[in-house]
Amino acid sequence: MTRILATGTAVPPTVYPQSQLANWLQSDDPLARAFFEHEHIQQRHLVLPPVDPRTGNLVQEKTGALQERFRRSAVDLSRQAIEQALDKRGLAFGEVDFLCCVT
Repeated sequence: MTRILATGTAVPPTVYPQSQLANWLQSDDPLARAFFEHEHIQQRHLVLPPVDPRTGNLVQEKTGALQERFRRSAVDLSRQAIEQALDKRGLAFGEVDFLCCVT
């Protein structure tokens, strides 16, 4: 019988206010802005380039560097969530038959 024994979660440590994300978007598209101005979401945990203290904007990164940042973060966050779920049940990695991840 298949069953869920435990769940684990992990989020990036950096938190961004929705209003700041909307400003960084620099779009006049109402649909795009509505995504970041939803009244029920005040902040998001995201993996983004660092903020330039001089301008207050995100540092521009080349695509490859940004993809590498995402890849490293995804692996780290996955490990944290998996370890959390396994610890809840006192299981080891080798005792897992199936793993499901969602974002």
